[in-house]
Amino acid sequence: MEQLIRFIALLLGGTALLAGASVQDAGRTMTFSAPLDDDNRSVPAALTLDVRPGAETVLSGSLVEPNEMYLVMPVFLDGGVGEGTTVQEIAEFRQQYRDLDADASVTWAMSTRFVFDEGNRAAIAQVLDYVEHHGDTVAYGVGFGNNMDLLEFTQQFDEYLYMFRYNAGGRAGVHEHGTQGGRSVWESIPERFRPVAVVDYSVNQAQMAWLQESYGIDTAFWTATQYNVDQLSGVGSPLLPYYAHQNNTLVPAQGPDSNGGFVVMNSLTVDPIGSRYLSGESRFTIHPADPLTADGMAQIRTIEQYFANPYREQNTVNYLSLLVDINWIWRTPVLKATWDRTMDDLIRREPEVLGVQQFADLWRTAGGNNNEDNSYTLLFRGTGAVARDGHTSDSDMQYLWTETRHERIVLSKRDSEEGWTVIDFTDYAVDMVPVLSTTTLGRDEDVSYVSGRNYKLSPTAPLPPDAWSRIHDRMAAIGFDEPIVSE
Repeated sequence: MEQLIRFIALLLGGTALLAGASVQDAGRTMTFSAPLDDDNRSVPAALTLDVRPGAETVLSGSLVEPNEMYLVMPVFLDGGVGEGTTVQEIAEFRQQYRDLDADASVTWAMSTRFVFDEGNRAAIAQVLDYVEHHGDTVAYGVGFGNNMDLLEFTQQFDEYLYMFRYNAGGRAGVHEHGTQGGRSVWESIPERFRPVAVVDYSVNQAQMAWLQESYGIDTAFWTATQYNVDQLSGVGSPLLPYYAHQNNTLVPAQGPDSNGGFVVMNSLTVDPIGSRYLSGESRFTIHPADPLTADGMAQIRTIEQYFANPYREQNTVNYLSLLVDINWIWRTPVLKATWDRTMDDLIRREPEVLGVQQFADLWRTAGGNNNEDNSYTLLFRGTGAVARDGHTSDSDMQYLWTETRHERIVLSKRDSEEGWTVIDFTDYAVDMVPVLSTTTLGRDEDVSYVSGRNYKLSPTAPLPPDAWSRIHDRMAAIGFDEPIVSE
């Protein structure tokens, strides 16, 4: 093993790396982190090596480049009898993905409803082919997990494993009747076909803790940036991935005592200006339906703002994310047209494309064991998009969105205004973080984390006594010296 580690160090840039290299053994893999001595610039390296007894030697990984834009784009496979995503739709998406990055792997998130239907066996087989031949991965597609209590969530996951193995036709382990809920189901599924992450629109910390303890699943790709949309009203989380607080998935952990041990990341890159509304079309993202506009350009203009962000080199990582629901997009012509236009734009920009677990592992090498190295700033100008209900992403408005594990600060300024206004100060470093409860009323039950001033819910709420000193410290840290309106 020592010789193999030295060989990996050579791949990373030479034996000099060994002095600063660290190795973490996660039980099933080993992740190597090493500084690169390139003009005195330290760049974390994430290499994952499968070292399980009897396993084939599999080495994968990439480097966190300061100015690189990563793209994480898993597919949600859903649909029951006669409605499931088809083999043709899956193949069409996989070809588009290959055009984006020929070597990138796809994360396929299958829902319990999808794996339950025997009519989806051909589609499941297609996914397993991609896993075997292209290095793709499987994830558990939940939907809105926070709308289930822990018992219902665990039962659905057990059903998912049981029926996935059954409808995989023997490729995902020999099916045995009456074993649902048993550990033997998981153990009988070959590791390459086991779900590596949860992909959904909401998840609860108790659910993630159970998955982590029971199956080692410690990554969630979810949407915690929306209000009054679908089955979720929950805002207050950072944009950057983070280790979640053990009490609340919306809050980053502040240290080992509060660290839940699992990583969460946003599943939809947002236009924060268009997303400031509380009703109607209140979520503007790079999804073709958020918003649905006449020219279909809102998504491309949002992507452009992230690529043009002048703070990219300061950020821990830079990424775009999109959960692709093929059933809806492929079967709705206006959405498919916007989707194709967005994909053409992404292909032109050439982001680094990663699977969900790949990106989570990459972030882990850069964000710190307890989010201590997490830092993200976005300067965003409104795209000019106008939704069907008249909500707009005003092109004469800018947001400065900046966050660490301790706080989230958002400043706003119109071109006609001389100074910036603080519209959000979300304090994550509080003594008592409220427990995020599961919901029964969907979006009618607000589970947002709001510590005071919030850009959507309460943009003029009073600031805590220490807010201004923390705001000025953060502005100094990122080199922002434009005037801020005092209160």
